[in-house]
Amino acid sequence: MTTKNRKRLKAQNLKAIQKYLPPLVDVLKRHALASKLVFDKNGEADVLVNGAPFYNGRASALAAEQVEAFKKGGHVVVLPKPKPGTFDEHTNRFLQTLERRTAEEGIRFTQMPENPESHYLIVFGIGLGYHIDALLDASDAETVILVDQTLDFFCHSLEVYDWKKFFDSMTSRNRTLHFAFGESPKELSLKLCDLVVDSNPSSVDGTRVFIHGDEALAAQVLESFYDDAGMVLSYLGYFNDEIIMLRNVYNTLKSGNSKIYQRPKDRKIDVPVFLVASGPSLDESIPFIRDNADKAIIISNGSALRPLLVNGIVPDFHIEIENVFVYPLVSLAAEDFDLSKICLIASSTVDPHILEFFDDVIFFFRSSLSPYPLFCESERNCLLYSGPTVVNAGLSFAQEMRFQEIYFFGVDLGTRGTGLHHSKDTYHYSESAIPENKSYNIPQPGNFGGEVYSALDFAFTLMNMVAQISRFGGEAKYFNCSDGVFIKGTLPQMVDLLSFLEVMGGKKKIVDEIIDAFPVYTKTMFDKAWNKNRIIASINGFADRLVKPLNGPAAFQDRADLIQMTRFFRPKIGKEWLLKDRFDNMVRQLFRGTFLNLLSVAEFFAQRLSTPDRQPAFASIVQEEITACAERLRGLATEFLSDPTVVPMITNEGAIEADGVIPEVTASWGKVPRNAPCPCGSGKKYKKCHGAISVLSRG
Repeated sequence: MTTKNRKRLKAQNLKAIQKYLPPLVDVLKRHALASKLVFDKNGEADVLVNGAPFYNGRASALAAEQVEAFKKGGHVVVLPKPKPGTFDEHTNRFLQTLERRTAEEGIRFTQMPENPESHYLIVFGIGLGYHIDALLDASDAETVILVDQTLDFFCHSLEVYDWKKFFDSMTSRNRTLHFAFGESPKELSLKLCDLVVDSNPSSVDGTRVFIHGDEALAAQVLESFYDDAGMVLSYLGYFNDEIIMLRNVYNTLKSGNSKIYQRPKDRKIDVPVFLVASGPSLDESIPFIRDNADKAIIISNGSALRPLLVNGIVPDFHIEIENVFVYPLVSLAAEDFDLSKICLIASSTVDPHILEFFDDVIFFFRSSLSPYPLFCESERNCLLYSGPTVVNAGLSFAQEMRFQEIYFFGVDLGTRGTGLHHSKDTYHYSESAIPENKSYNIPQPGNFGGEVYSALDFAFTLMNMVAQISRFGGEAKYFNCSDGVFIKGTLPQMVDLLSFLEVMGGKKKIVDEIIDAFPVYTKTMFDKAWNKNRIIASINGFADRLVKPLNGPAAFQDRADLIQMTRFFRPKIGKEWLLKDRFDNMVRQLFRGTFLNLLSVAEFFAQRLSTPDRQPAFASIVQEEITACAERLRGLATEFLSDPTVVPMITNEGAIEADGVIPEVTASWGKVPRNAPCPCGSGKKYKKCHGAISVLSRG
């Protein structure tokens, strides 16, 4: 291929990427190559890495050999058998009934998948693209994920491989394509999990894997992915949780006087902002924050509120995102301190019991939750990045307010192995605290050197924070003063080298201007959103569409029926798009987490039927039980949303009373007697289930 033809092909490919994957274009333009594309006398392409040829002149031959080996078998992702108590109560019921009924029918299952079909194909190593077309022909996967540690090979492939033809082929076959780039195995694993959540989290089991390039890296990513993939479904939310969030939003916005967040345009704030989380290193930073409290805007996040107040520091803004387990933290601080002058920036789904403590409250929306399509007026009413933990929302708020200098304190996202995982003055070390059930077992580079051990939710938090910082580019400067994990895009900063100027006119003026700029969520807006008749009609309509395919005699005779059902819960990606079909998308989000969990269980067993002749009997059981669950959720949704004014009361310990307990959220259980049934729905006594886990976590 001539140089002219290569340039023409690259231009064509970039145009195709702009059409199909526009965010990738800017990433490619910013990428600095660390290797070089070369050609031998026969025109065979190769890549020089550190001066040495990567393929030794065998790029095409190696790709062909690897594809042939893939056709004969290859790696498969096999998830562990589902266990009662690891899902929400509705999926737990489905799992227990499915196992009981199949046992009664004499239906047996193997340990490994019997079905060679795979929803996902994960390709480790993009190379020069020579294996891509053959893989697409060899695999019937609906979703292809191309994984690489660097953009170098993808950049080189633009000159020798026809990506446009590949994109067009994927589109014509109604297939989905994703790219995942990352430097570390853990980062790549978490990105895979993110992509799976947005695509089809029910069909991870049985995923086929093709390895082209670094087998050691692929093995490390897969090892991490096996651990992380089992947690993917837990991040989708559950029906019970979504119902409580809809109730909360109804009760926080119904007055017509509540203020809502709105992302400002064309504004910069040159006053430094302190973003404060409750990691253990916060204790060392307290004197510095206190000495400079008048020279910076202070944003406290979640459980950081009490340590600041105990040490004489009153934050200007406080961020909360959770709908449960917020009241104990906030009320503990309110027992000894006046919170009324702190502006609360909270998710619209927040527990409404905490609102009485604050004079100024601003509500923002989270686009991944069921209230978003129903109540939100515009994507500008969302924080772009509001999870998975509260510090993501705090950073998003600081960025969107256009603060130009952001300083992180207590944003440790882990522990240095001392046993301390939070500041000493947080709720977590109070007498009323519920023991934390979290494993700090993911090693991360430390901000000031050494290693920090992170938990899985903190690893997701870190990944999103890095994405947040990257998205805003060089607009702001980020200084990490925390002795926790290193956060890419921030500058590690010792506080003894910092000094700040007095804020001209005082910082209260700036805080007041920010608060005053937010609009009111009017009664007219609320009445437009909460149309009970349309809500009930949408619940019934969605449930009807969901169960209709189950009524035929051939339902679930083929695994494709299960995958087809997942499409009910995969709306088009895009926050604004969700607002165009408000009522149906609300119901879709309401049912989504529980049903995708339920379908993952059904798929697991469907792939392991030991004898094909029992397929009709198995399909009949799945058909009946999915229908029963859909009808049960239809009735519960109609009942709960017919009177959303009922808000569960708070007990003295800060837990939600019985009718508001969320079986899959341990923080909502309060104090459970050791011999009582475990609220998770496993059927075991608490002391033999989550009670035993709590003891181990304290041990």
